[in-house]
Amino acid sequence: MADYVVLPPPAVNSARRPFPFFRNVRVRRHARFCLLLGLVATIAIFILSSGTVVRDLGYLLRPVWDTPPKPFQVIPHYDHPNVSASDLCDLHGWHMRQNTVKIWDATIFSVELDLLEIRLRELYDIVDHFVIVESSSTFTGLPKPLHFAENRERFAWAADKILYRAVSLPPNPDGPGHADGTWQNEARSRREINDILRGQGVQPGDLVIQADVDEIPSFRTIELIRACEGYPSVLHLKLRDFMYSFVRMLPEVENGGSWRASVKTWNPAGPGNTGYSHGRQSDVILADAGWHCSWCFKYLEDFRFKMKSYSHYDRVTRPERQLDPSEIQRKICEGKDVFDMYPEAYTFDSLYRLLGPFPLTQSYIQLPWWAVQNAERFDYLLRQDRCRRRLSPAGDNSDSN
Repeated sequence: MADYVVLPPPAVNSARRPFPFFRNVRVRRHARFCLLLGLVATIAIFILSSGTVVRDLGYLLRPVWDTPPKPFQVIPHYDHPNVSASDLCDLHGWHMRQNTVKIWDATIFSVELDLLEIRLRELYDIVDHFVIVESSSTFTGLPKPLHFAENRERFAWAADKILYRAVSLPPNPDGPGHADGTWQNEARSRREINDILRGQGVQPGDLVIQADVDEIPSFRTIELIRACEGYPSVLHLKLRDFMYSFVRMLPEVENGGSWRASVKTWNPAGPGNTGYSHGRQSDVILADAGWHCSWCFKYLEDFRFKMKSYSHYDRVTRPERQLDPSEIQRKICEGKDVFDMYPEAYTFDSLYRLLGPFPLTQSYIQLPWWAVQNAERFDYLLRQDRCRRRLSPAGDNSDSN
């Protein structure tokens, strides 16, 4: 029998054999790449099918191409009914006011009768004059009724403080309903407020609340600002953001939230003072100063009206669908955007937090007192199970059940 020699197994070049760790890394990278590719493809298909490619891509990629606005210097808001005004002024870094000033609340009215009532009730005991400007046409040039004038008896209890003016805006150069020219008409309406303030004798040092009807400062906030001084000539008010009702409160995000409302110390001779404005005029904002209830309408026809008359009417890209009452109703109850738009966010984290339905809240502490006291009348603002709206004051096909 022949002798056999057992040879050792051939050597393996360890440099060619990857360690298990590196094999796992490659697998994970491949999986992440496939996942990312699938996500991009899904988003692309969704956007292309929506017919608003450029707009939607712009909003989705805003964190990449846009620069966020300069952050506000936020003043923490201290308040308690058992703390003296002097101590509250000190807590905010201010001091007690030595003179008496008037407070003017100035706003442009369109159709928000319930919110105007809630606003006037909240501020009646602190405000000296309510300036209300209403136009017989929308900013987009569509004719509209003078809703406040037609319902003035509803506000008879506040007639001694209301300064009302109905105005006519020039027709839209591109015809009624077009978006062009809307910002100019909005600016004209705000200039009317300046005329009323000056004509009615606003004095240097008086405080002017500059806010839309749905931007409601709290009584306690205005009481604090009237009692103190030492803040900038324009103090912006950070309001809690709500959508469709006080049931859905938007999350706090970086460079987000409601900031346009402000209190101006009137000084027409001051540098850069241009009178009434709804834009950013300072870098200082007071936290938790009230409520911004966006699109908080009682009737579906009011939603449709605002969508067609809004300065952002160009957002109505598919009117046959977006203006359909049943579609608007669905979005109200589901907490979705009526324009089918992505949120305006400057970081991907903020974008993620704002995507999806507007979140429900379980806390109804410190809401406008008149709404809570009249919860049955304003149930659509306070209860999710009352999210359904009627079509119009005379309509009953969308009863609140």
